[in-house]
Amino acid sequence: MDNNLFKMLTDDPSMIERTLNPGRYLHQADPDSLEIKPFSSGFDCLDNETMLLKKGEGELIIVCGEASMGKSSLMLKIAFNVSKTRPVHIFSLEDSYESIVRRRLATTIKSTISDIQRGLNKDRIQAGLDELKHYSFFVDDTGGLNVDEICERAEARFKKHKTELIVVDHLQVIGVDPTHSRALEIGNITYKLKALAKKLRCPVMLASQMNRQNAGRENKKPQLTDLKESSSIEQNSDIV
Repeated sequence: MDNNLFKMLTDDPSMIERTLNPGRYLHQADPDSLEIKPFSSGFDCLDNETMLLKKGEGELIIVCGEASMGKSSLMLKIAFNVSKTRPVHIFSLEDSYESIVRRRLATTIKSTISDIQRGLNKDRIQAGLDELKHYSFFVDDTGGLNVDEICERAEARFKKHKTELIVVDHLQVIGVDPTHSRALEIGNITYKLKALAKKLRCPVMLASQMNRQNAGRENKKPQLTDLKESSSIEQNSDIV
């Protein structure tokens, strides 16, 4: 037996029982743990309607829409709002780190992305970067990561920095095993990201594309069945 584990068990005999017989009866719940403690996404309409971000609940949140409809922009805005007071970890599998910084800088210094790309107003850019030091917004822009690599990196950072929101952009570009069916791989990804959220008790926000099947429907309102490629997306998610 590992020496550290042995010491923990001997220092706290009740841990032996919890290790051998995990689980609890209903009446053993801590009253404080039953209260849901949401934190702000910066969008009151979402917070009031769904309590979107819940501390300690470990939910998988799907942000879905058709291509180029603003899924990434919405998630980045939410992540940036949260990072004012809480550590955020974003996996940007398509956009580069520099692209994300330019977007935030353009808003912060009230400039255009084009001006930043052209290297204009360097003094204002440096002042904006200094202001961004106050935001705990960590970007991993490594392309081609598979879901296991995302989970490993998220857990490692969580242990050091106690991340309170994980953002993954986006589902359809996460690396998969080409020998498996696409639906099976999508199901595996959403299952593991849900397990990650539960393990860390930290919300995980994931962008996903929608099918264009509603184009021929009389009622254009999106439905859960419009989620692209796999029904497991809706099965494994807590909020869509």
